[in-house]
Amino acid sequence: MALLQRPGEILTLQIIRKKWWIIGVSAALLLLSLFFSQRILIRTQLKDLLPESNQRVTSYNRISELFSTSSIILSFEGDSRTEILRAARDARDYLEHDPGISPFIETIQLELPGDFIERWGLYMQKADDIRRSRDMFSRLNLLPFIEALNDNLEASYTGDSAEEEILTNQDEWEMVGTMSNMERALLLLRDYLENPDTGTPAERAEELAAILAIGDTYTFDPEGTMLLMTLVPSFSISDYDRLLSMMPEFRRVFGEITRRHPGVRIGYTGDLTREFDEQAALSFDLLVPSLIALLLILILFVFSFQQIRAVLLALISLVVGILFDVGIIGITLRELNILTTSFAVILIGLGIDFAIHVISNFTDYRGRGMDEEDAMTETFKKAGGSILIGGITTAIAFFMLMFSDSRAISQFGFIAGCGILTCLASTLILLPALLLVFGAKQNQTNHTYIIDYRFLGSLGGFCRKRRIPVLAASIIVAALLAVSAAGNRVEYNIENLTVTDSPSSITENRIREKFNLSPQASMTTAASIEEARDLSDTLKQEFLVARVSSVADFIPSPGESQERLKELSLFRQDPPGYRKEYRYDNEGLDNLVYEIQRLEWNMIEIGDLSVANLGEENMILKKRNSMIREIFGAEVGRPGREVFQKLINTLEADRDRSMRLLERLDTHFAPAMLKLLQPMMQTVRPMEIRDIPESYSRELISRDGKQFLISIQPTEAVAREAEFMSFDRRMAEINPAITGTVQMAIDWTREMVTESRRASVYVFAAILLLLLLTFRKLLPTLIAALFLLISLVIMFGLFPILGIRLNLMSVLALPMIIGMGIDYAVHIIHRYMLEGDIETTMTWSGKAVLLSGVTTGFGFGSLALFGSMAAVSSFGEALFIGVMVCLVLTLTFLPAVSGFPALLGRGNQNTIGRQ
Repeated sequence: MALLQRPGEILTLQIIRKKWWIIGVSAALLLLSLFFSQRILIRTQLKDLLPESNQRVTSYNRISELFSTSSIILSFEGDSRTEILRAARDARDYLEHDPGISPFIETIQLELPGDFIERWGLYMQKADDIRRSRDMFSRLNLLPFIEALNDNLEASYTGDSAEEEILTNQDEWEMVGTMSNMERALLLLRDYLENPDTGTPAERAEELAAILAIGDTYTFDPEGTMLLMTLVPSFSISDYDRLLSMMPEFRRVFGEITRRHPGVRIGYTGDLTREFDEQAALSFDLLVPSLIALLLILILFVFSFQQIRAVLLALISLVVGILFDVGIIGITLRELNILTTSFAVILIGLGIDFAIHVISNFTDYRGRGMDEEDAMTETFKKAGGSILIGGITTAIAFFMLMFSDSRAISQFGFIAGCGILTCLASTLILLPALLLVFGAKQNQTNHTYIIDYRFLGSLGGFCRKRRIPVLAASIIVAALLAVSAAGNRVEYNIENLTVTDSPSSITENRIREKFNLSPQASMTTAASIEEARDLSDTLKQEFLVARVSSVADFIPSPGESQERLKELSLFRQDPPGYRKEYRYDNEGLDNLVYEIQRLEWNMIEIGDLSVANLGEENMILKKRNSMIREIFGAEVGRPGREVFQKLINTLEADRDRSMRLLERLDTHFAPAMLKLLQPMMQTVRPMEIRDIPESYSRELISRDGKQFLISIQPTEAVAREAEFMSFDRRMAEINPAITGTVQMAIDWTREMVTESRRASVYVFAAILLLLLLTFRKLLPTLIAALFLLISLVIMFGLFPILGIRLNLMSVLALPMIIGMGIDYAVHIIHRYMLEGDIETTMTWSGKAVLLSGVTTGFGFGSLALFGSMAAVSSFGEALFIGVMVCLVLTLTFLPAVSGFPALLGRGNQNTIGRQ
């Protein structure tokens, strides 16, 4: 054991001689570390965690250079469409003119520009739809128009010879838009009949005509209660300085808009705000769980050691060691990510272990009457070697992670490995100096109640005497849990691992619920409009794709464009007509009531038909139910707005009054319809890139005009694991260059799983080699290996039982537990080989190991309980379970093994530990 004792004796002598120099140099290094810490940035983007050679990262970086792919989405939710639109328009005006926020915003997308719709509204429809529009708009008076609308619906969807089927999510959105326009039109008509004096007939007629001829130019959800507005920033998401400058201004403006419109629930999300929220969450996880862990450790230490001053000095040395590591990060990497922000809590849990062994032995020797220098010398003689080897093995475990191909794991290994060494150095150099200079000069206790840890010696003796049952129980439990361990599954959906209660996450979840889509889009590019069109058409057929946006939405193929222009030419040749004075008698009113009833029947049937191809959770059914009622076969469920029946009731409540008001409205309605249609009918050339509204062309066409962006929004179903993976697989089959959050999350998780397994093998091999060189005996090394193996099997066997799923962070628990678990084994095995008595070993080193395990558990448990990022929290859960398993086996399995002396050997029987 001289190999472990000699370095401690030499180090103790130097510390005693130069304790003041050590404190002074440490203070200077601490100031330097604090200075360099100001250079550290926190990065949460997935692309920063994957190798730059990754195809998805390469695609993402290329797209980010060509397009403004970042965005902020504002949502406006309420019961009144008028109030929602008022809030959204006010927000747009405020954002455009406020000097604090406007420089950060390039474009605002709230609605399609009116001049664009006025010219291209009909041309934007498919040729078949333009043909149907010609039939539907052939008679512009209200009753004939509604009759033609019903004929069109039945010819297209509900009749025996229907031409169309609702097959894709794109079809679903188009039908929901049609149904929404009908609802708005009928609600407006009813409001006019019930409140004819709130607006002139001409104003009401123009509004009604705009709904039926143009439709909704805003992005409302199917129920019409949430509106979305998109802000495109003037900078890239990777420009962290601009992001940090923008968000306070944005929040200020957002607060003012919210204050102005208390009746509208306003939220925000998007990659920029998510990035900011995640940075704030990671900053919280970097600081708050660390402080909580330190507080819990302080409380435990107060009742575990006689000298409170020694406890405080131990915590000071730990904090200094962690700050030294922060300084190294500021000099070298200059960044932290979702994986590395937890390093402080990890170092608190692991670094305090070193200090526990020092102050545990030091205070015990002081309590036996030794002076400070003798007590420190004996401490290093008995525990210094095991502290050094334990720290080095743990550091090696982390440094081995640097050989990983994963950038995130490599950085984590470097940061944690350096942190272990800085904490180890602070414990072995600074803490002894502090204890010698500032430690209590008297031996009396500072408080009365101290936890008695002598029960650990009794526990060790009990396990030694009953070694066969204890070892058998350990092996049986491990064997049983090995079956459970096979049931571990990996969580790939990173949406389940982010901040769940941030403003961005809450709004994003509301958008998913209301629009049945995920705001986090995937994307790719095309080198031509033709390629973009072909790819868009293919993607629109996919069941898990909710929306596809590309330049092809504006510019059809040459053949399709000519068909549209031909239909528009026929439209001009036979323009819509109407009767200037359309009279409503009882028969006419009955016909109108029938057509409205017929419209309701068509809506019911369309909703029923949609289930066959889109399932029972589709938006058409959701829209139908909100307009009318839920229908379950022959049963009727909750009522909806009853748009059709309430209008019918209003029409029939006072028939004479209704007929007069309808005639007055129709006088203005038909001319208003024709006025809107005439400019749209005059389109005589294909649409070109220059005709696309600027706010859309900037998003879809690269700055040099040579690349075209295709944006793919998945359905809400991708929140489920199977659909999440299926979406990624289908996108890769269609085009391997498709990238986005889904794709990079899966790649990173796969990389983490693979690299964690590989790193575990490296760590295991390196540690066993080091132990073999240290102990110079094979059997103690094999005992440590068996201890680790059983610990890992039990840990991973508990995960499925406790409902814990492995994810991109928790898989890293495997190599970390190898490094930490071996530390406990080293202390017990080393001390036993010195003492030759397990009760003495457990009384002296068992206390330190128990405190080490509990304090490490505090560190990781604080992450699990208080980590605001779900990934960080799950990381803490996995490590907490692993540490507790290692601790229990250290206190039971290793004492049981000592019952076979030939395995560990006997040391000096006359040590001070036997006194």
